[in-house]
Amino acid sequence: MNDRNTSGQPSPKVTHLAWGVVDVQGVGRFKDVILYPGGAVVWDWTVTGTRHCPGIQRSDVDQAVAATSSESGLARIEVLVLSRGMESRLGVGVDSVRYAESLGMEVHVAPTEDAVALYNELAATCMVAALVHSTC
Repeated sequence: MNDRNTSGQPSPKVTHLAWGVVDVQGVGRFKDVILYPGGAVVWDWTVTGTRHCPGIQRSDVDQAVAATSSESGLARIEVLVLSRGMESRLGVGVDSVRYAESLGMEVHVAPTEDAVALYNELAATCMVAALVHSTC
């Protein structure tokens, strides 16, 4: 992991987190969000068929990679933070973690509050992305 973000675009910080609410600095309010260097987009589970079980899919990881690439000109994500929900009910399959690691990412999985705290800590220092689920 680099000691600074080299994308030219910082990852936006989460300024407020509550049940069903993720406020992202300079971007807006979301329920579920994909955060990446340079921005944030709605994490729409219907696009990939994501459900609480089995949880985060390889295609969700691909959405984070695609968002980063389109905004930052093929910027590489160094660290990917995957949130499990406020009550840790969102699954994260080993296959999804291994897939992200095969793309060269360091992966962290945590309940949403911990995941957001880690993401915010890393946002200024490296190329970090996160998939954040703000309910169960």
